[in-house]
Amino acid sequence: MKELTVIDLFCGCGGLSEGFRQLGFKLLVAVDSWKPAVETYKQNHPETEVIHSKIEDLDPKELPKADVIIGGPPCEEFSFAKKGGAGDIKKGLGLVLRYLYFVYVLKPKYWVMENVPRLVNFLPNQIDLSKYGFDAGVIEIPKKMVLNAADFGTPQRRERLISGNYPTPQQTHAPSDRLAKVLRYNLEPWVPMRKIVESLPSPLSRPDRDVLVKDPNYGFTIPAHRLTDHFMNTILDEEEVLMCRKLKENHSWYGKMKFPDDMDAPARTVMATQIRVSRESIILEEKIGDKVAYRTPTLRELACFQGFPITYQFFGKTFAEKAHLIGDAVPVPLSRALAKAILLQEGIKAPTSLAINLEVPLAPEVKMERKEKRHPLTRKFRDHVPGSRIAPFRVDLDNKGDSPSINFLGGRHLKEWCTRLYVGSGKNVCVYKLSWDYLKSKLKFLPARYRKIAEKILNEIDKEWCGKIPDASTLQAIWCEHLRVEDLPESYRTLASPYRIIEKISNIVEKNLPKEEWYVSVDFPLPDGKRSKIYVKILLISLATARVCEEINNGNGWVNNVDKKFVFIPSGTS
Repeated sequence: MKELTVIDLFCGCGGLSEGFRQLGFKLLVAVDSWKPAVETYKQNHPETEVIHSKIEDLDPKELPKADVIIGGPPCEEFSFAKKGGAGDIKKGLGLVLRYLYFVYVLKPKYWVMENVPRLVNFLPNQIDLSKYGFDAGVIEIPKKMVLNAADFGTPQRRERLISGNYPTPQQTHAPSDRLAKVLRYNLEPWVPMRKIVESLPSPLSRPDRDVLVKDPNYGFTIPAHRLTDHFMNTILDEEEVLMCRKLKENHSWYGKMKFPDDMDAPARTVMATQIRVSRESIILEEKIGDKVAYRTPTLRELACFQGFPITYQFFGKTFAEKAHLIGDAVPVPLSRALAKAILLQEGIKAPTSLAINLEVPLAPEVKMERKEKRHPLTRKFRDHVPGSRIAPFRVDLDNKGDSPSINFLGGRHLKEWCTRLYVGSGKNVCVYKLSWDYLKSKLKFLPARYRKIAEKILNEIDKEWCGKIPDASTLQAIWCEHLRVEDLPESYRTLASPYRIIEKISNIVEKNLPKEEWYVSVDFPLPDGKRSKIYVKILLISLATARVCEEINNGNGWVNNVDKKFVFIPSGTS
C-alpha cells in the first residue's frame, strides 16, 4: 500500500498530525517555535523529525517534498476571544502568508490549513504572494469550509475554518434532534460530554494503581497509574460558583447558558486559557458524599474532549502551559476525517484499526495551582441585579461613582458604590444614577399597596442586613481579593461580596412582590425631570439597591460589628 507523507507546519502539540498518523500517514517533518509544543510532539511522535524554529527563519527549500502539508497558523489575532475581535490582523495574516509560501514552494498534492472561522473574512480565493515580499507568484485557495468537529465524532462543539486543496470529509455524526432528517446517511448522534466524564475515574480520588481505566474515545485500557493529568482538585469555591452561575444564567447583555454544562451534549469549545470563572468556563457537577459541588474539567478531560487518546502526554511545566497545548490543538477526529478523505481520493482503503502510540513516556504531573490572585484596588465592578433586566429597563450595581464618602477614620473610601437605572437600549439608552435620598423622597409616587411592600423590604434590610454589609473600601477589597469571603466569620458572609449582595436584593424583592404584579407599571419621575411608566419590580429593586449602597458608602455598621481585621483601611488613611 502506498504510504502518503506529511509535513506539519505550526504543529503545536500534534492534534492535526495525530489524526493523520492514526490512519497510517508518514509524518516526515513537524515545525513549531514553542518549546513545550516541540517537546510534546517529539515524545508522542518519536518517528518524526521535529524542528524547533520560527517558520520565518526556515527556508521551505530545506524541507523534503511531501504528499500533504498540514498546519494551523496561530489564530489568536483573528479570534473574537482576543480584545473582542480587535486583534492585530496584519500580524496574523503574516503567518498565514508564510504558510501559503511554503505550500507554493513545496507544491504538495494536498494541503490543509486550519484556523478560526473569522479568517475567512480576510482570506481571498487567490493571493499574489509577490505583493507581500515573497519570491513567489499567485497561489490559489480552492476550498474554504467551516467544519464542526462534533460532526466527525469529537465530543466537543468546535467550529474551524479548513482552507486548502483537499477532498471534503464525510460527516459521521449529527445532533440527536436532527437525526430523523439524515438517517439515510447512517449518521450517529453527536458524542456527549457524559461519555468522557463518566468513563474516567473521579479526579478527587486516585484508584489503586493497577485498576484498569478505559479510554472513552478509543476503547483500549491502561492501568490507573499511567493515567496522567487527571487526578487534581478543580472544585470551585462558593464565591466562584456564584459568579460563574450569574455570568452564565443571568448575564447583563448576553443570553442564558446552562449551569452546569449539559452532559448530554458535546462540550463547548475548549479554550487555550482555562479561566475558572468566566462565561465560557466549562462547569461540571461533582458529587462529594451527599453534597453537590461544581468543578472545571481536568487536563485529561479537556484532552479527551479534543479527541486525544489517554496515552497522549503533554509536556508543559504548569497547568496553564498544558491547558494551552491542549486548547490550541486541532481535534483529532476532525483531523482523522480529513486524512480519510484524502485516502479515499487516492483510492487507498482506510485501515480498520487505528495506529495509536500506547507507550509514550509519562509527562511530569502538574498541580492545579490556585495562587492568591490580587487584583488592583481600582478594579471595576458593574452588573445588573438579577430579575431587573426587563426591557427596556435594567438596574445595575457598580463601583464607578466619582464621590467616595469619608470613612470612619476621616479618610476617603476607595470607591463610591452606585445604583444606576438604564432606560432604553443601544444608542438611545438613558442612564440615571439613583441616590437613596432621591428615591426615598419619591416613595409617595408609588400606589399605597406598593409603598407598604417597599417599607417591608426596607425594614428587613435595616433590621437584618445593616451591620452585615461591608463598608465601601472593604467591599472593594473583597472584590479585588485582598480579603477573602471564606476568611470572614460565617455569619458575615451572606452579603460580603458584590455578587452576593445583588443576589440577595433580587431575592428580597421577589419574596415580597407577587409574580403577577412584577410588570405592573406606575408613573414615576426620573432625575432629569421626565416622567416614565416603570414596572413596580424595577422600582423596588432600585429602591433596595440604593438603600444598600447608602449602607455601603456611609454606614458604619460593618466597622462597628465585625472584627477590625476584616475592615480594609486604604493606605494613606491614618
